[in-house]
Amino acid sequence: HTVQRALFDGEPVVLKKFGLHSAAERRAFMKEARRLRLLTHPHVVELRTVFTEGAPVVRVGWLELEYCALGDLWQWLKLEDGEVRSRADRVRVLRQALCGLEHVHRCGVVHADVKPENVFVDAHGVAKLGDFDVSKDDATRATMVRDGTLVGFSLLYVAPEVKDGGKATRSADIYSFGLTMYDV
Repeated sequence: HTVQRALFDGEPVVLKKFGLHSAAERRAFMKEARRLRLLTHPHVVELRTVFTEGAPVVRVGWLELEYCALGDLWQWLKLEDGEVRSRADRVRVLRQALCGLEHVHRCGVVHADVKPENVFVDAHGVAKLGDFDVSKDDATRATMVRDGTLVGFSLLYVAPEVKDGGKATRSADIYSFGLTMYDV
């Protein structure tokens, strides 16, 4: 997938592009679109619209997502003068992200890639959980290891049981969120 910033009616948005050349790619695109529709919440990145290109055969799919002007947690953390945000600001934003994660779990979804790069902050300082590429629902959780290799996300924030071939779970998300809190 590629992600780019764009303007729609003068408003910044994020466009996430999916190649749709195989059945697996089409399923992944539809899965993420459906999942984001299900997860509507103030602390989850908003899916604005879904569109495709190509006729008669669709080859490209796009998700238009909410733009978070202050970037991910790492980008947001650093102030222009080189200082870092206050402890109170960090706690506030982390609480908001945790509310988003709680909502995701209540909807029966495991994010499976919680890390600072997947928590975004909008222009108003509101945290939003995003990037649901490798997310799983409770009914179809699968191991994140294929052919002996961990796939889909950053090793630094992965729970030990997932690294060892176990399934991504809500508990693994909470472990990853704990590491995110520690780092921020």
